[in-house]
This record gives sequence, structure tokens and C-alpha cells, in this order.
Amino acid sequence: MKNKTLKRVKDMAKPYTKSIIVVSLLALLVSIGEIIKPYIIEIVIDDYLSQGIFVKEP
Repeated sequence: MKNKTLKRVKDMAKPYTKSIIVVSLLALLVSIGEIIKPYIIEIVIDDYLSQGIFVKEP
């Protein structure tokens, strides 16, 4: 019964294969971006803001 259900799901999803792949890749990119974001913020704060490069002039 399990194989029959999986076959039905596969048959129903077949027309949407391209969309499923695109959405999966985009979700992966968003996940990678969420992981990298704190590292980029750390670099900006440590290398630029802490050295006073972006100090606002009066």
C-alpha cells in the first residue's frame, strides 16, 4: 500500500517537477543566506564600524 501511495504522489507531482526543483533551490539559497548573514554583520561591525570609518560628521 505504501508503494501505491508514493506512486500516486509521484504521478501527481510530475507536472510540477521544474517548479519543485526551483523552489527547493531557492529555499536552499535562503537558508545559506540566513547562515552567512551574522558573519557578514560581524565583519562590517569589526572592520568598519569599530574603526570609525563610518563616523557621522556634524
